[in-house]
Amino acid sequence: MTGNVSGRLRRIRVLEDEVELGLELAKRRLEFGFAVHGGKVRFEQAVLSRRSAMKTHRLRHAPGARPVMLLTAPLIYGMLAPLARLDLFLINYEAIRFRVYGSEKVRRTDYLVFDRTKLDYLNAVEKLKSAYCSYANGLISCLREIAGRTERY
Repeated sequence: MTGNVSGRLRRIRVLEDEVELGLELAKRRLEFGFAVHGGKVRFEQAVLSRRSAMKTHRLRHAPGARPVMLLTAPLIYGMLAPLARLDLFLINYEAIRFRVYGSEKVRRTDYLVFDRTKLDYLNAVEKLKSAYCSYANGLISCLREIAGRTERY
């Protein structure tokens, strides 16, 4: 009998935590002006207007940058060619090795996600930078998963 009561008390505490979390989420939705429809976040028009006002025009983007940023940009974006070569190598490696050994292929769409480029408050230059970072980070995550699956075999 005591075990049954303590089990019910634990369940009640879990349910109370879930209700608190739901109330906190509802509070945040009101605070930040968004709703979730079909698994996608939709912001209110007032929030979208404020974010659009924050956008920096792309022609004013580079002159406002610190000199060190302009000097290091070629080094940072020069990594695109090696990353693209790595990507081609991974595609070939996975196509051959995983087919031969019967391993399950990695879904690239789980790792290469370019959702930050859809932020409306970013200008074209910032979206390009964001796409580059998403590609680089996603590719490295994909590489780690491929290496992990290879090691598991």
